[in-house]
Parts: sequence; C-alpha cells; structure tokens
Amino acid sequence: MRKDICSESIFDVETAIEVCKQKTGYKKLAIELAEKYEKWDLLVAMHIEKDDEVNWNFTAAIWIIEEKIKPVKDKVRLLQQYGSQLFETDTSNFAVGMRAKGPGKEQQVVSLMIKITKFIIKRHQDPNFQTPEFENYSLEKKKLIKLEELLKVFVNYSNLMQLYLKPVIEAHGDDLLLICEQI
Repeated sequence: MRKDICSESIFDVETAIEVCKQKTGYKKLAIELAEKYEKWDLLVAMHIEKDDEVNWNFTAAIWIIEEKIKPVKDKVRLLQQYGSQLFETDTSNFAVGMRAKGPGKEQQVVSLMIKITKFIIKRHQDPNFQTPEFENYSLEKKKLIKLEELLKVFVNYSNLMQLYLKPVIEAHGDDLLLICEQI
C-alpha cells in the first residue's frame, strides 16, 4: 500500500475519494485517487456501482479483484458483495457499445472463482504452494476458506453455480471431498 504523500492534509485518502465520488463531475478524480493510492476495494465499488457520471466497467473491477487484491479472503468477500451486480444480465441501462468483446462478465467471474478454488485446494494440500500463475494470491496458512463461502457468490444464480461446480468437481472432486471432511 502506498503511503499518503499529503500526510499533513486534513483529509485522509478514503475521505477524499468519498467526497469526490459524491460531487458531480469528480468521479473520475475519485477513480484516479483510488488507483494512485491503491484503494482497491473502493475502486472495485466505483466500477460496479450504478452511476450517471462514469460508465460501469465490470471488466476492470474483475481484473482488480484478480490482479491487485492479494488476500484470497478479500477476493471472495468482494465477489460475494458484488455478485448480484456482476451476474445481472439486464443490459438496458448500458450505454451503446458498452458490451465488451470476449467472455462476458459472468464467465469472467466464474473463471476467476475456478482459479480461486484451485488455489485454495493447492494451498490446502501444500501450505507453501505458490506458482507464477498465483503470484497475486495469498492465504494465511492457518485460515481456511470453506466451500460454502465460495458458493455464496452464486446465490440466486444456480445456472452459474453449475457452470462453476462442473469443472471444479471434474478437476478436483476427490480433493474437495477430503478438504471438506477436514474443515
């Protein structure tokens, strides 16, 4: 995390970001501040929450969760918190041309959840597990994440839960059973 270079300021960075978010015409400045000072949770929220001033950017939010937020518990918490917005399929409020090329946001989230699950399983099997694929992932050795916490991301989206569970069970079914029994 970057240190606030304006430490003598009467506002902390989070307060400045919140004020900019609320003031018409300053949301882009809020985004710039969040990026500069690595306030990833706030940045994810700004990219996902409905706003008239700045277009939604679900792809950026998903990328931040995957690449910038290291603790797996925080990744899962944000996906739980914003799952309904990320899985929302009503595009009537999108500006023309906002649909990204490539996989949709739903598929991006499912793929990220599969990757998170793979990391959790590998880390459970080997507490020192780390590879370049997971350089942006961290999980305290004594803190496990239960499978039910992962499934909460898919509340009210059983079709996407099936899309998530099928490859996870195919690749790690036996490992999941052992892990679930130990937790």
